[in-house]
Amino acid sequence: PYTTPIMASTPSPTSDPTLAPVSDSPTLAPTTILPALNLPNYTLQTISQDQYSPQAKAYFWFEKSYSLVNLEDMEQWCKHQLFGLATLFYALEGSTWDGKDRQNWLKDDLSECEWATYKTAIACDNLDRVVFISLMDFEKDAFYGTIPPEIELLPSLRSIQIDNAGYTEALGNVLPTEIGNLQHLKQVRFAQNRLGGTLLILDNSLAYLTQIATLDLQNNVLSGTLTTELGLLTSLTSLYLNGNQFWGTIPTESGLLTGLETFWLYDNNLSGVVPDTLCELTLEDSGLTMLWVELRQVECPANDCICY
Repeated sequence: PYTTPIMASTPSPTSDPTLAPVSDSPTLAPTTILPALNLPNYTLQTISQDQYSPQAKAYFWFEKSYSLVNLEDMEQWCKHQLFGLATLFYALEGSTWDGKDRQNWLKDDLSECEWATYKTAIACDNLDRVVFISLMDFEKDAFYGTIPPEIELLPSLRSIQIDNAGYTEALGNVLPTEIGNLQHLKQVRFAQNRLGGTLLILDNSLAYLTQIATLDLQNNVLSGTLTTELGLLTSLTSLYLNGNQFWGTIPTESGLLTGLETFWLYDNNLSGVVPDTLCELTLEDSGLTMLWVELRQVECPANDCICY
């Protein structure tokens, strides 16, 4: 089950002139406040090379919204958090979202912890650091873009969800390598989109997420064989890979996921036998209580395994 923070209701969008600017045509030169932001070198390079990049758009928003005096009084983590969220907004084509989904985003008279509206959600801890981001049910608006490397500027992030959003990218494009730097990230959900490509744990930097407990990629169009790299995600308790186009056998390395409680694999094109190493996790003294495979295609050993 999903655990989503309860967000306060927000008013319907209006034509109020105080709505945050989301122009895709920056006209200012990125010089004045740039040093005060102390951004990563790859971000500075992108801004200098492409003024229409999500990073440049985030910078121009920053320059319009905050003076150098404001920034001198702002803690570094807060600057990075604002820039990371602004870059995420532009990278995911936020200016094209429905009005009520973006009406609070980038409003400089609101804390970023209050930007959440309608189908978007942001939650912060008691120190105002972002710990949860969710974009859900955008299916009518076809979701575009990718998560930018600046996601690492949100180091307290514990959960990111993009569900039922019509996302059409390849998984390898969606997850930047910098996501591996989010050492507090425990939940990654990209369910019910149209994510394609293969599941390469190392290439997607998922292997570096030492605390990740939930990986939900169900009901996409992922294909290929299930990588042996699955065994690297030793903190997983819930793994949902059902409803894709995976083929081949279940890797024996999946038995290394000794903390698994739920593992859904049904509605794929898998074959063969559930490996003994995984079956052992379903026995009485282990915690895997829901191993769901397609029994018409995958054989479950009669006496040594509990699967559905």
